[in-house]
Amino acid sequence: SVVSLLSLAFVILILIVLTVLSVRLRKQELDTLQMIGCSRITSLKLVGCETLLILAYSCIAIGLGYVGLALSGVLTASYWI
Repeated sequence: SVVSLLSLAFVILILIVLTVLSVRLRKQELDTLQMIGCSRITSLKLVGCETLLILAYSCIAIGLGYVGLALSGVLTASYWI
């Protein structure tokens, strides 16, 4: 549905903004890693790993919320009638 697509687009946009802000905030840390011999690829892997962890935790939270709603009976059709 349209709402689902808009929600997905919003989540992707927030993920991009979060990644950009994380890189900007940690610019000095990433520069320090490069000064001590860390390659740019490794720095990119680090940022990617953090982004994937945030995405994974978000999916777990959504799943737990869905399970909680299902167990409470809110997701049944009789609840809304």
